[in-house]
Amino acid sequence: MYTNVFGIIPDTTKSVWLGGRQVGESDDWLWDMSGQIVDPNLWYQSEPNDQGREDHICLKPAKNGLYDVNEGWQLIFLCETSGENLLC
Repeated sequence: MYTNVFGIIPDTTKSVWLGGRQVGESDDWLWDMSGQIVDPNLWYQSEPNDQGREDHICLKPAKNGLYDVNEGWQLIFLCETSGENLLC
């Protein structure tokens, strides 16, 4: 999913919201647009850790992995496109 984003993120010290979330109280994590399950190998070590109701996925490029974060974080984001439609 995110293997090609490093070239388009202007500041790799910033965290990026990628549009994924935890499903309820389960251990399942899904990508919002596709509904596909997030590959467990994409998580940074010891993530997701669900500290403080962290139900959203962000990428920390400097750490080369996904983290779970709560709704209070203000992150830059990436949009997925499909043909001529921009989906954010």
